[in-house]
Amino acid sequence: MKKRVKTDLKIAAAAVFTALSLLLSACIFGGQGGGTQPAQDETSAPAETATKEAGQPTQAVTEAQTTTEAPPAPVTPEMVAEDLTEAFAALTGAEGAVNAHLLGAGDEPLEDFSYQGGAAIAAKYIKIQTKSVSGQGDTAQAVLAITSPDLLPLIEKAVTGMESMDEEAMNENLAALLKAGDYAKTEYEVTVALRNIGGVWYIEQNEDLQNALAGGLFAWEKAAAPTAGGKN
Repeated sequence: MKKRVKTDLKIAAAAVFTALSLLLSACIFGGQGGGTQPAQDETSAPAETATKEAGQPTQAVTEAQTTTEAPPAPVTPEMVAEDLTEAFAALTGAEGAVNAHLLGAGDEPLEDFSYQGGAAIAAKYIKIQTKSVSGQGDTAQAVLAITSPDLLPLIEKAVTGMESMDEEAMNENLAALLKAGDYAKTEYEVTVALRNIGGVWYIEQNEDLQNALAGGLFAWEKAAAPTAGGKN
């Protein structure tokens, strides 16, 4: 019986873990306006000719020697606030929120955001806050504070007493446990890269972000996986 329960636990955790491999979409709205370059002064041909004949550099040459390109504007929290607000709403399961502002393979915005099964249940109990934003131009990084339920112990409770895996029953039990509020929470500090594409800020995914959103299941899955060349 213990062996079966352990197997069911692995299947249950895998089901939630797989559901957290998200399909996301990002809608374009707003963005940052680009700067304008100052118009170059034009000089008359006779004046340039006279300067050349006098052996002095022309105005165009002088400007080229003294003009330097302005550094990219610093990125402020206000610049990315609206995009991150939409991202957090989607990632924490807010009803109707679909704009998660995440980049997928090939730096393309992921489409059709949706949570499945236990992940949809757990997402409502995740909280995300922005601690800081810094960067220049079209690239930045944000430090996020993410608080999520410690999911593995909850899944263990949800499958306790089951003789065989029943995902629907497990999700019902998981929902009841989360609603009761008697569970451990884990706090994560996650640093993510941000990129501005077409006037919209997107989050580049990384393992720390995925693990925080999965309530620690990614770290658990990684630790439970057989090591190369041997068994755990």
